[in-house]
Amino acid sequence: MSDMRTIRFRGKSSRDGEWFFGNLYDKDTKGNTHIMSLERGCLVIDPDTVGEFTGLRDKNGRDIYEGDIYWRDPAKGWSYQPYCVDYCNGAWIGKDSDGGWLALIEEDSELLSNQLDYIEVVGNIHDNPELLNAER
Repeated sequence: MSDMRTIRFRGKSSRDGEWFFGNLYDKDTKGNTHIMSLERGCLVIDPDTVGEFTGLRDKNGRDIYEGDIYWRDPAKGWSYQPYCVDYCNGAWIGKDSDGGWLALIEEDSELLSNQLDYIEVVGNIHDNPELLNAER
């Protein structure tokens, strides 16, 4: 039996800017985007902040979402280059500020798990955009 990836989204509330996690309902009759959860019900969110859960966790066990910013730990000789998680051509990738990218997982292929031991989520593009240009 194969493992199935959890499909979950996050977005910021249009009302108070608080993060909300659950199922995505895109564009109701008024054009609003919603995220719904059993715990909190249905909430209108800012559609620009919607990000999908990748099914991956960083070295600290933190869920990795589209739009997250992470560093690769220099334990393997890497610099602390910031990457932003994005979905592109069937793969979850990390994009750097110079347009380079690093594959995290490709659709229907095995997880590059050896990298996850060296990835740490440090923020996201919506709350911490300055991290993409930061050096550590």
